[in-house]
Amino acid sequence: IFQGGGWKFNVYFNPETARYHSVGSVWRTIMSALPASVLLLLHHRRVVTINNSVWYFLAWICIVSLLVTPVATTGFDRLNIYLVPIQLYAWARLTEIPITWLSKQVLTISVIALYGSYLFLWLNFSSHAICWVPYSNIFF
Repeated sequence: IFQGGGWKFNVYFNPETARYHSVGSVWRTIMSALPASVLLLLHHRRVVTINNSVWYFLAWICIVSLLVTPVATTGFDRLNIYLVPIQLYAWARLTEIPITWLSKQVLTISVIALYGSYLFLWLNFSSHAICWVPYSNIFF
């Protein structure tokens, strides 16, 4: 990014001259925009309260980033890495919803199934899955 004392904006963000293209950037952005939109919807209906305005701002940034990510996939994908904590915050806030114990269990299993299916699809169908599997370490 920093070459010759200047910042190379065109490498990541200019659609005509961008050298990189991230295929899964839209899906990774959806993974942040989905809980952000659920959080904002529940906050608007006064079911869940957002304690800090930073989370409110980050939720809106996630939704806006969903609209701009297809323009410059790699640049916005790298910026969206900083928006991943909204997923943890939003899914954890769902425990405040006044629903039955069984409904909370179904909600929890649904979130786990969402991330499990995303991991399964990524490991089986991504173009760079071969770089990750088999991952040799001390445990395997």
